[in-house]
Amino acid sequence: MESNTIEIVQAKTGTPLILPLLTDVGNAIADYILNGRPDSKQSYLFLRTQAPYRKLSGHANCYAVSRKVMKEAGIRQGKGDRKGFHCLRYSIAARLLSEETPFQ
Repeated sequence: MESNTIEIVQAKTGTPLILPLLTDVGNAIADYILNGRPDSKQSYLFLRTQAPYRKLSGHANCYAVSRKVMKEAGIRQGKGDRKGFHCLRYSIAARLLSEETPFQ
């Protein structure tokens, strides 16, 4: 059944969340699982791309991933700009609002 949501558990609080999932984001996650994720028995979704394939952990690793992707995409981040995943959170929130995605 398609619900256009993703269910996660917050790492800091252990609180389960059900969040809206945009189609292109869901497709990107599916593409990663099918074509980009290293072959591993790890239960974590996102893994390092180099052996040993372990879960991504800590803010520094996530920031490094977002910084690399933004650099490859030609997105410059100047002084005072939001950085890393903080920037992406604001971007996705604005997009969800503009598409009038209902809150659940």
